[in-house]
Formats: sequence, C-alpha cells, structure tokens
Amino acid sequence: MRDTAMPAREGCTSDDAWVSIGSLFRKEKRRLHEWNRHPWNGNSKAVLPFTDRTSGISRGGWRCYHCGKFVWDESDAIFALTYAYHRGLLPDFADLMAGGDVIINHQSIYLRDVAVNLSYQRKHIKQLRKGH
Repeated sequence: MRDTAMPAREGCTSDDAWVSIGSLFRKEKRRLHEWNRHPWNGNSKAVLPFTDRTSGISRGGWRCYHCGKFVWDESDAIFALTYAYHRGLLPDFADLMAGGDVIINHQSIYLRDVAVNLSYQRKHIKQLRKGH
C-alpha cells in the first residue's frame, strides 16, 4: 500500500459528520471528513473490465467514516494498468523495456487474449442494456 497524503477534511455531506466553525470573525460551519487509511476492494467492471473477479482486489485509498466517500491513491487508469501488468496481461511490455536496466519477464499472450474477450463481452452487454 502506497503512502499518500490525507485528502482535505472539509466537504463531508453526512449529517453526523463533525462540524468545524470558521475563524473568529467568520462563523462559517464546515462538515469534516474523518478519513480512514486502508486498502479497499478496488474492483469495478468499469475500471477492470478484463477480469472476472468481483472481490478481493485490494486498492489503497482513503474512506470517510461518515459519508463513505473514497479517494484512491492512484487514478483508475494507473490502477488498471498496474493490475493488468501484474496479472500478465501486457505481452509487449518486456519488449518496451528491452533498452532499460529493469529485467521484465515476458507476459502471457493467452491470458491477455482471455481478458480481451471478457472485456469485449462486457462492452457488448453494456451496449445491449443501453439499447444500441
């Protein structure tokens, strides 16, 4: 799990969130997030359409105890690419790193093809639901 700075505390939408009063001259009330640092289940068919698992894929981030808002450590795109690499789904990555000093094992083309097929099936199902 990566270390990231705690997100801003202001802006919680829950009625039971702590309330902070502004400065001495501005009596402005602000609801505060109470952030919890933890790895959470990061799977989403929108973010990881190429995997068939629906749980157990941990993703580091912050979650508010009050409203439940998530703030992830990395963007969805970076998370998806990292996960795809670790699952062996990027077959040409070793070729891209050939001129560098990092030793990368060749990835599985078979696993990549299975994941691409699953992703296309999900895209087709999504389009059918929309009526296209």
